[in-house]
Amino acid sequence: MDYANKLTNLEELAALKEGVPTIATEGLISDMKDMITKNGKSYVIGTLSCRDVSIPIKKWDETLAGISLPSSKVVQVFGSIQIYEGKPQLIVTGFAESKSNPEAFINNALYDPHDMWSAVMNDLHAEAQKGTPEQAMRKDAVMAYVDFIWEAYHLASGRYQGCGRGNTPLMYFPYGEYYHKEKSGLLFHIYNVIGNISPIGLPKMKNENGELVCAVDLFIVKAAVAIYRLFIFDYYTVDTETGSILEIDSKRKILEGHTHIFDLLRFAEGQMNLKEYNAEILNFKHCVLALNKLVEPATPEAILACNKVRSELELYKASSSSKNIKMSDLNLIRNENDVYMYAGSYYIN
Repeated sequence: MDYANKLTNLEELAALKEGVPTIATEGLISDMKDMITKNGKSYVIGTLSCRDVSIPIKKWDETLAGISLPSSKVVQVFGSIQIYEGKPQLIVTGFAESKSNPEAFINNALYDPHDMWSAVMNDLHAEAQKGTPEQAMRKDAVMAYVDFIWEAYHLASGRYQGCGRGNTPLMYFPYGEYYHKEKSGLLFHIYNVIGNISPIGLPKMKNENGELVCAVDLFIVKAAVAIYRLFIFDYYTVDTETGSILEIDSKRKILEGHTHIFDLLRFAEGQMNLKEYNAEILNFKHCVLALNKLVEPATPEAILACNKVRSELELYKASSSSKNIKMSDLNLIRNENDVYMYAGSYYIN
């Protein structure tokens, strides 16, 4: 189909309560999947988005292999709007190239990913030095564990298309299909959780000097949160520029679930020639496994980690569905490098 000049805003389509027979719009396409009807007919589903506004799309009598999408990042989509279970969906008849700048459509995390990365690592290393010299030495073993796992993904970045040393998967990967779908969403989630872990309100105990200190080892909690979801890098193919999920290895995701994180932990142990498990390392591993629901949380650190992660995801979901908090309401401005930035209270430069 030819390029269309008259387009309906995606936010307007997402607010529709009734069907529309003919529309043209544009956005970023993600989450494309092959599906089969009860009658055995093939069709494709996906998501069309502009910043934090999205709408499901569907193309009948088609397969992913048979769809030829334009080469442009932003794609024009033609079709009709149908209301399904009270929400609009776009039934696609065709696609076309778009001349729009992708930067205006990308749903970025609120903070620069490199700044979030630095904040997380600086906080972890600072926590590792707290306590007695003996405690710090034992924590160093866990910190080496965490650093090695991150480094493994830095070194393996060649596996990810367009990903160089300064742009590892964590810099652009979303958390997943349902939470933190924005670009750098996984790192944003980790940053939020670690930033919300504080000794305030937690149980206290007296140390050898008679001082009251936190009874929960916050370093172990933060270290586990920092790496617990890295297994998703092997299940998703993500566009490095937009952060959109292009493809999901559904078979492996279903058959392996979250068990891949255990493979990652054992690989790190083998490469580090780790032969002894001190209490901190064992607790760290337990927290990671508990966060992935592979074991029930059995230590204060694991309980706190699971509660903090669940709370962050639930709050994200609640705020994302709120009509009063919308990233799409913020204005876009260009900086001196011709890069779009958000201008508003929810973006900090």
